[in-house]
Formats: sequence, C-alpha cells, structure tokens
Amino acid sequence: MRRPAYVTRYLRPGETASFENGAWYAVVRKSHREEGKKHPVTYTERIALITPEGRIELNAQKDIIPVSTFKCREFGFTYALSQLRSKCWINRMKEDASAIFREVIQLESPSSYLLEEKPPVLSKNRKLKMQVAVFWDYHDPDLRSNLQPLKELHLFSDNVKRYIECPSDTHLRIFETYGINIKECSLT
Repeated sequence: MRRPAYVTRYLRPGETASFENGAWYAVVRKSHREEGKKHPVTYTERIALITPEGRIELNAQKDIIPVSTFKCREFGFTYALSQLRSKCWINRMKEDASAIFREVIQLESPSSYLLEEKPPVLSKNRKLKMQVAVFWDYHDPDLRSNLQPLKELHLFSDNVKRYIECPSDTHLRIFETYGINIKECSLT
C-alpha cells in the first residue's frame, strides 16, 4: 500500500510508518537482550497514531514486557485447599502437616505456585504416603472434585511481582460456596 503524504509529514527522525488494522502508526525499532541468546531480540513499538489531522502520541508509559519473562503456575486449587485444610487434620499431623500438604499438592496439582520455590520430592516413606491418602479422609468427600475448576485459575510471576488471573464467575462461585475471600488472599 502506498503511504499517503500526510504520514511522511508527521514522521520524526528514526521512525518509520506502519499500516496496521486500517490505521497508520509511527513506529520505532527497539531491541533487548535475552538470556541464552547471542544477539539482541528486536521488535517494533508504536509511538503515535498518524491521521490527516495530525499526530496522536500513544502512552509513553506503556512498557513492553516479553511474555517469556513470566512464569505461569496453578493458583486457585492450591489456595482454596490451603484455606480449607481441616484443623483437626493439622493438629493430628503436627509438624508433618506442611510436608504432607506439599505432597498432596504435588500429587493433585504438580504445576502449583506452592511448589515453585522448593519442589518436594514424593516421599518413599510408606507411613508418609499413607498420611497423604488420609488427608482426604479428614475433608468433605466432594471437596477434591468440587475444587477441580479452580486449577484453571493461574498466578503469573516475573521474579519481582506476582499477578493473579482474574477469576471467572465459576471460580468466584466456588470460593463463595466455601467461604473463601479471594480478595484478601496472601501469597506468603
């Protein structure tokens, strides 16, 4: 497509024109380094929308964050189960409760955010394996199946910040059913 004269008039040094989705944009070429790559990764960034009436600057505050910098982990199921752990079960397991709970999560949701820092190795200890099986005996028999849709609720992290995916109506209904306030969740 031939570039109209008004587009050339509003371009600044170092910018090129790009026709996208029926509109002309001023774009610049940028690059960034990625670990493990020999050469910088290049990309184009839209700077302004160009119209016959003039140039409309796009938000200069908007940073482009490569998707590859984020890790995606399961969040909903693990968080709900951690909130619903039976106090009776915790008291019975004493100091082993957290280790057993991590093994339950490893079996039920291997991509859980809980396993991000220190993934457990499934124990070969027969007694501990039995305690993992006993975990479900202390809880509502339908709990495991009722929480399954929450495995689709994810947490994204870039090693600096953590973001929780916006819960769907189904997720919110499950949290509400079990009395879990997702708005006050803590990821510590």
